[in-house]
Order: sequence, then C-alpha cells, then structure tokens
Amino acid sequence: MRSEASFRNAGISRVARQLVDALVRSAEPDERYHLFLHEGYAGSEGWDRLPQVTLHPIVPEQREKRALWEALRAPRVARSLGIDVWFSTTHMLPLGRSLPRVPFVHDLIAVKYPELFGWKQALYLKWALKYACTRSSRVLTNSEATRADIVATYGTSPDRIVVSGLGPGNVVARVDPASVSDQDLHALGLPWERFLLAIGTLEPRKNLDRLIEAMPLLADPGLGLAIAGGRGWKESVIFTQVQRLGIADRIVFLGYVEDADLARLLARTEAFVFPSLYEGFGMPILEAMLAGAPVLASARPAMEEVGGAAARYFDPTSPSSIAAAIGEVTSDPGLVQSMQEAGPVRAERFTWERAAKITRATLRATAR
Repeated sequence: MRSEASFRNAGISRVARQLVDALVRSAEPDERYHLFLHEGYAGSEGWDRLPQVTLHPIVPEQREKRALWEALRAPRVARSLGIDVWFSTTHMLPLGRSLPRVPFVHDLIAVKYPELFGWKQALYLKWALKYACTRSSRVLTNSEATRADIVATYGTSPDRIVVSGLGPGNVVARVDPASVSDQDLHALGLPWERFLLAIGTLEPRKNLDRLIEAMPLLADPGLGLAIAGGRGWKESVIFTQVQRLGIADRIVFLGYVEDADLARLLARTEAFVFPSLYEGFGMPILEAMLAGAPVLASARPAMEEVGGAAARYFDPTSPSSIAAAIGEVTSDPGLVQSMQEAGPVRAERFTWERAAKITRATLRATAR
C-alpha cells in the first residue's frame, strides 16, 4: 500500500487501504491484526493508535523483491507471530499449506489479455493467479463476474470463492454543479465548458483509443473530452491517434487529479464515459454515480453488475457504438436527470462496511 497522492495510489492500492481500514476499525474484541506494509510507509490512517493493530513496515517496495518476500519470508514471520490466517489484499500468497491463506483476487486480466503486459510480468501473473485460486483455503473477490471467471478458468469450486464487493476508492463528495464555474474548469486545464470525462491510466486495457476515435463521430462538435489518469504502458499510441485524427483541440489529458478536483469535474461533466475492455469490478463507475454524473460504460459483466439500470452501456470495441451511447444521453435532458437520480441510489449498495463484514466472516471461518 502506498501513501503518496499520485496515480500509484489509485486502483488496487486504494482498495487495499479502504478495505483494511474498514476491517481494523470494526475489529471484534477477540481479534488482533498484524499489518505488513511497505518499508517506509507513511500513512495517516491512524492504524498505529488502534489497540488491536500492530504495524510491520518491512515489505520491500520493489515488485520482484516484494513477491519473493511474501512467497518465502512471510511464512516464517507468520509462524513467529502465531498468526491464525493470512489475508493478502492481492493475488500474492506465502508458499506452503501449513498457514491458512485467503487472497483477494481482483481480476484475471493477465490471463484474458496477456498481451497487455510485458512477457515476464504476464508469465508471473498467470502462475500467481492460478496458485492463488487453486491452492488457497478460500478466495475473496470483488464481483460475481470475477467469481465466474475464476470458476471457468481454474475449475475452482464456487463454494470456496466469496464475493465481498467493494466501496468507492476515491472519496468524492457530491458537488453542486452550480458551484463550479467555467473559470474553475479553465483552472483545472479544460478549455471548454461542455465536456465528457474519462478516468483511467493511459494503457491499452482502458481502451481510451476507441473513445478518442468516437469523438469525431459525435453529432455535437462542441463536446470536449477530458481524460484523468497517469501515464501507463504503451500510452504513446493514444497521443499519436489524437494527432492523426486532427482533434487535439477536443482532447485534454489532465494526468492524476486530486479528489476535490475530481468532484468538480464529475459535477460539471455531460457524462462520465468508462470504455475499459475488462474490469474485475469497475470502481470508477461507482464513484461517478455517487458524485451524480450520468454514467456510460462498456457492456461487460462486471461493469453492468456495478452500474445496473442506472447506467447506459455500449460495445467497447466499436467507436460508433460508443458515439451513439454518448449522443443518446447528452441529447436528452430527461434521461440525464433520471440517471443522476438513480446513480447515487444504486451506488449506495456498495460500501466498505459491507465488504469488511464479509471479509471478516471469511477470515474467521478460515482461521486455524
């Protein structure tokens, strides 16, 4: 888990922090938690002041060293501390069967889309995911969609897989659109007042290139597209495409956006568009609905599971389908209002308190 405010503190890192926070703050009297953190971790959660929590900032930050530590060193540390069950907030697990182990498997992206990773990373992730899903005591995961993927891919018994769900990763308070001026938008880097918003690391899986390709197909040329997210892998393709299509004046890349600024963007956007090819959950959909933004997302199981009837969906492989969905929503004020009302109601089903309750029950049932 990381503590700096940057793109490195997004995604799974935020999930880990929010879930652990909810878990330890609702600890039952007979529970004690040992939290293994990155070396030099400087979080401000106040975990060190909780009587049932002991912090161990001893895990190497470097990816390969971290994997080796968890696989080989962690079992010895767990034995020395008398730990009853090991919970990993990712797929990485201690080797061996003597210690009851529960991983949190977020998705099977590396199995379904290995081309989106370097070959060494893809090879390791395939092995680690298979080990986590077939050799652990139980498996926690974020959605019924990921649960179905695990069963179909590894033949894991559905009874061993528990769906906890998630809550919002970004703490985005709903903002009144009237309180966000055009000048505020300009200060955030937007040259227009009417825009679509997309959030995601600039990498192939997020499918931002097809969203960009949909922009010239829109009937409304006054709509810009703001993309919030840090640079990832193979991001140069995205910038090249913007230049090739000649729409540099309609696209702005904001980089990592702080939560307060994200709330302002979500308050003013015509629609939040999430074109990802694959997700285990689709947390940005949840966050956008909580903020009151109309949500358009890929017609994929996990994303439909989160958005339900409160969102609208498109074929993420088809720029024309993306453009049609955008046009349908942005041209219908009545539809926008109904989506803005339904979104927060739908999103309230997903809370960290619920996720922590299910996680705790799973860990207690697994402990030796």
